[in-house]
Order: sequence, then structure tokens, then C-alpha cells
Amino acid sequence: MRDYISRRKGIRKWAHKYVIVCEGEKDEIDYFDGFSTRDSGIKIMAMHGKCTDPKHIIEFAIEQKKKNELDLGNGDGIWCVFDVDENQNRELQEAKANAKRKDIKTALSNPCFELWLLLHDEDINASFSRTEIKRKLKRYIPDYKEIDDLKIKLDVKLPVAIERAKRKKEVRERDGVEIYSKESNPVTEVYEVVEEIVKVSKKNISEIKKQRLKRR
Repeated sequence: MRDYISRRKGIRKWAHKYVIVCEGEKDEIDYFDGFSTRDSGIKIMAMHGKCTDPKHIIEFAIEQKKKNELDLGNGDGIWCVFDVDENQNRELQEAKANAKRKDIKTALSNPCFELWLLLHDEDINASFSRTEIKRKLKRYIPDYKEIDDLKIKLDVKLPVAIERAKRKKEVRERDGVEIYSKESNPVTEVYEVVEEIVKVSKKNISEIKKQRLKRR
């Protein structure tokens, strides 16, 4: 990107940096990397910490927050994206609390990240296992694990997926169900990561356009 934007700590190429620590080693990383476009002003650093339990995912994120010198006060962001899996409710809630203390945001999916992908094509309200969700997803995207531009492929259906995911979380909260628990199936907070990135990207693009107009 040709536009360099001044920051408090100096000059850097990207207006904002986002670290997204994923439980999965490929699908989630490929998906989030798709948001790092040339004119978005955001550098997405989606990564896998070689761990899958929430406790160690959060610990890895804390390390990355320091390593990448994130400036959260100036619009940088850091998220941990993980699934319920076999983790107990106490472990999930402790991980969430630890992340909050370190200013790290979390996005849980129950049963798995693929639920977020499925919501682009199908709305579900009953509880399903990870295997069942993946089987349903393959009806719509048979080769989703091999697609490098998964985000682009799903873009046109993004508003629908966001609305469905929001509604599910609202229903769980209305019914007094703890989101960070096995009982919350089906629910996914991935839409919160996506909405934040999209919002920041639009703001950056608007600012970049203004800068270009001033140079003319």
C-alpha cells in the first residue's frame, strides 16, 4: 500500500494491525487473511499458536501482543478465536476472564468455527456436533478446506451470516445461557471479529481517499 499513515510511535505502512490467534491451523487463518486487502489500511496477522485449548491460546496471544507492539489505544486489535471442543465450562470462562484482563478480545464458536461458515448458507437452531456441522457445510462448499479465497467466496452472503449469528447469541443471552459453556450450542461470536475489521477498514479507506484528494 502506497499510503503511509503517521502514528504516535512514528511512521508505519499500515494504519492498524490486527493479530487474530486461531485454534485451527488453516481454515480460520485463510479466512481472516482475506480481510487484509491493499487499501484496507489493516494488516491482518492470523496465526496458530500450536495449541488448541483456550488457556494456552490466550497465553500465546499475550506473547504476540507484546511481540507485535500493538497499540490498542490507537486502533490496533487482538482477538482469540476458539471452539468449545472438550473444554469444560470453568476452563472456558477462566480463559475469557484472563483475556479480558489483558485487553484481548475473544470469539467462541460452539461447536466449531465451521458453524460461522455454514451460517452464510443455512440457519440452524438445534444443537449439532462438530462432525455434523462440517457435513452440513460440505453440502454448500464441498472443497472449503482447499479454498484459498474463502472470505471472497462468502462475501456476498456476509450480512445474512452476521444477522443469523447475532440472533443466536441474543437468544442464548435472553434465555440466561452462558455463552462460554457447552450448553450454548449452536452459537458463534466470529461475526464480532468480522464486524470490527470491516468497520475499521471502511474508516481507513475513507481516510485514504481524503488524503489522496488533498494531494491533488
